[in-house]
Amino acid sequence: MTTVSLSLREPAPHGPRVYEDIDLAQLTPSARALAEALSHAALRTRVNVLLRHVDTGEMRGWSGWAFYPHDSTTPAVDYLEQEVAKFPPEWHTYGLYIDKPVPSIDAAARDQYLSRAFAMRALDLAPSEWDALRQARHLPPADRFISNRPQWAVETIEAYRTRPYEKWPLRRVSEYLGHSSLSSTRSQVHRWSVPAVGREPGREGETLYADDQVRAIAAVKPGKGRRGATRSPDGKFSA
Repeated sequence: MTTVSLSLREPAPHGPRVYEDIDLAQLTPSARALAEALSHAALRTRVNVLLRHVDTGEMRGWSGWAFYPHDSTTPAVDYLEQEVAKFPPEWHTYGLYIDKPVPSIDAAARDQYLSRAFAMRALDLAPSEWDALRQARHLPPADRFISNRPQWAVETIEAYRTRPYEKWPLRRVSEYLGHSSLSSTRSQVHRWSVPAVGREPGREGETLYADDQVRAIAAVKPGKGRRGATRSPDGKFSA
């Protein structure tokens, strides 16, 4: 077992720094690299660390630490995982010094997962739109859970973003939902938080929606047109 002794918590008022032994084997490669970097700091506490871009090799500093009170019940390993999840996609810990990369640098470079916030950003979804698609079970399941928080592999989110689908203008959505007016449909998709995927060209162009997302969200919502009658996959209502 390889451990490092780190002082991550804010000291108690007038109290000394408290150091905790952290088992590196309990951490993901990304968090392990961060812990290794901090172990090289003079006080082995939270400092500015160097991040490196996976593809370009560009370096940047990071010091976006969250407050970690001395009496927090969050284990140190969970705190490290939560902090490393803040790193922008495709960036990983390099170390504290340009001439001293951390031992786990290669493993951290391969450990590319997105938090919910970064997955939403990659898909250009608002929180309400993400929740609507999640409730419809249309989003891909998380690839792993770290400290009970879901994470998605970059490849998983990219596969969803580039999936094949039809772009339905509002009038096609209205037809599918069985509405008699576009204004009703416009209000409905807004209430349901159906994400738009584009707009038709021209001043009269309508907002475009992904057909699979419309179908998925409509299937789990009440009042699916024509007094809630059951709809077949092609959008037609049963008698």
